[in-house]
Amino acid sequence: MDNINCSMNRTSHIQARLVQYFDSIASRWDKWQARNQYYHKTIEQLLQFLITPNFSVLELGCATGDLINAVHPSFGVGVDISPAMVQLAQQKYPHHLFYAMDAEELLLNRKFDYIVMSDLVGVYIQTKALSIYYGINSVMA
Repeated sequence: MDNINCSMNRTSHIQARLVQYFDSIASRWDKWQARNQYYHKTIEQLLQFLITPNFSVLELGCATGDLINAVHPSFGVGVDISPAMVQLAQQKYPHHLFYAMDAEELLLNRKFDYIVMSDLVGVYIQTKALSIYYGINSVMA
């Protein structure tokens, strides 16, 4: 039993540190993206090719919302662990919905045509990534 509690506390600690880290860099995120625009534009172009415009899209790890906006969804929802990132995304793209929550604890009551997880999996340890994968099955159309 102690091992389970220890694991839960460690996961909670990691989550808190992720929130703290991404909140601390949120104000500089767009500037960093501009400095690395070739990479980010390439990802946008790839997803614009793969995702049909005017379909519903959920993006996990949306940061400040640029990618979800670039694919022109009919209904776009972005989820990020960082409340500061979500606040910036809401200001930039008020026509989409953004929620601050851990992707592992996804609580949405609708299905989506597309789910995007760009640059998200590398942030999470392998077991957490699998948990996210199984959780998104509940929102796949």
